[in-house]
Amino acid sequence: MRRSTTLMWPLFLAGTVIVVGACSDDDDGSSNNANAAVDAGQDAGSDAGSDAGLNNNNYVVEWVSCARDVNEPEGAMVECAMIEVPLRHAEPDGPTIDLWVQRVEATVNPKRGQIWFLQGGPGESGASLAWIMERVGDQAPQWDLITTDHRGVGNSARLECPVQEAAGSDGGFDITEAERPACLQHVQNTWGADLAEFNVTAAAADIGLLVDRIREPDRDVFLYGVSYGTYWLLRYLHLYPNQADGIILDSIAPPGFNYAQYDSFMNDIGEDLMGYCATDTSCVSRLGSDPWVTTGQIFDDLANGSCPGYSALLDVGTERSTLRWALAYLFRVEVYRELVPAILHRLNRCAPADVVSIEHLLTALFLLRDSFSNSDALGSEALRDNIAVSELTPAPSPNAATLEALQDTLYFSLGVSHRNAVAQEIWPVYPADQYVGAWPTTDIPILMGNGDLDPQTPPWVAQPAQAHFTGTHQYFYELPRCSHALVVQSPVTTPGAPHCFLQMLVDFVDDPTTAPASACISDIKPVSFEGAHPYSQYFLGENDMWENGMAPPPPPLMPQPMPHIIATPGQ
Repeated sequence: MRRSTTLMWPLFLAGTVIVVGACSDDDDGSSNNANAAVDAGQDAGSDAGSDAGLNNNNYVVEWVSCARDVNEPEGAMVECAMIEVPLRHAEPDGPTIDLWVQRVEATVNPKRGQIWFLQGGPGESGASLAWIMERVGDQAPQWDLITTDHRGVGNSARLECPVQEAAGSDGGFDITEAERPACLQHVQNTWGADLAEFNVTAAAADIGLLVDRIREPDRDVFLYGVSYGTYWLLRYLHLYPNQADGIILDSIAPPGFNYAQYDSFMNDIGEDLMGYCATDTSCVSRLGSDPWVTTGQIFDDLANGSCPGYSALLDVGTERSTLRWALAYLFRVEVYRELVPAILHRLNRCAPADVVSIEHLLTALFLLRDSFSNSDALGSEALRDNIAVSELTPAPSPNAATLEALQDTLYFSLGVSHRNAVAQEIWPVYPADQYVGAWPTTDIPILMGNGDLDPQTPPWVAQPAQAHFTGTHQYFYELPRCSHALVVQSPVTTPGAPHCFLQMLVDFVDDPTTAPASACISDIKPVSFEGAHPYSQYFLGENDMWENGMAPPPPPLMPQPMPHIIATPGQ
């Protein structure tokens, strides 16, 4: 069966953003109110020493029972609420929208406070964070865990295109390039000029209002963001620099983040991964002393028909693009990425059993890509385009044709840069306010972390945060060998121990005025290319990722969950 790797909905930053919120005293507000602070036409809320004024303590939140995980509707129940906020923050008495919020209450008393989780994308639902929130709750049971949907997503006034997202449409739920103009027309017909209100600053103002309405007296609030969630959270700090008791930035997308560089940066980190291969005996014996050079040779050879069995599995002329996508798809997940050199080796060797193994791989990958959950259905590609085109593609940026040509030279790529450039050709750009491209100023405690093998927010993209936030209780850590979303992708060798950045997060919220214990950084698992990989059988149909028929395969493992922070929606 021939396969196509057309990507309908590429990811931003593999980004699930978890934001943890903290609260400020009632008298900490300034004369600037939240509405003026987000009016792009006024220089309001510019006093970095105080927050936009909030006075919502008497707001009554009506909580109702709901499923903790929308993908398991018969499972554990928690609390959800719909909370009204202004559509236009500059017009508090104008039209409103409802924002969805979920709360998982602490299981241990005395309760410490709240940790808010903001999803990334942009365009992904906070509902997809259930499994991550559960992991945090296991380590921090004395905290309420709260998430919400970004305005324009899920149950928060979702930007939708019913015809283009219908099951029988060209791309199914994913919106194809040909469908995008009609999708845009529907969104514009629905919202008119208010489409511009679905922006980052308005979403940041929403968080300030929600925190103020839900926080509890004398209890702390922390905000945790990952990937685009960190971008969202940094915007929040412009408006509310003192509201939270602490901030956690995981896999940092800084002001000025540029989608046009996304794929080339991912390829750069791919080269770093193959650098680890160059230090591994098993890898070097199969791919030579310079595995990166060998990778390029394999790509070129496959395009010239070096492995007819592989070519027969694909649409004509897609040998490079299919492999590029497959490597990038696996490479973002720590427990999958070590399979990459073995896949290249099998394609280079191209024995009949290798072709069977590669077909097994493509079948598994396409099943993962095409799987569709309840939380996936809450995402919004229209919201993603609205923000990505307006804020995440600084001018001047290469056009679609230039990025398409660049993409063909890469070995690890999801096509995100090109897809965004195509959207940019038709999608309207909302006006930039004074916060776009600017760093906020705050003295509150901040824990910052990034992996040095993060293909979505590479270390050089995140490092400016370290230079900017230099306060007494502001801590930056670059975790070796770690990928995107450190809270679930910084595994350690100590059996049963939580991921390293999760340990640091728990330590930080316990006392943000003291640097979190970081001994776990030296315990982070090494990159290993041993043949008996735990996911070799699942993806390659073989017990040994390098060789064929080495032993009877073990029972297949379930694949690692791939949240938005890690996986590309719709792929």
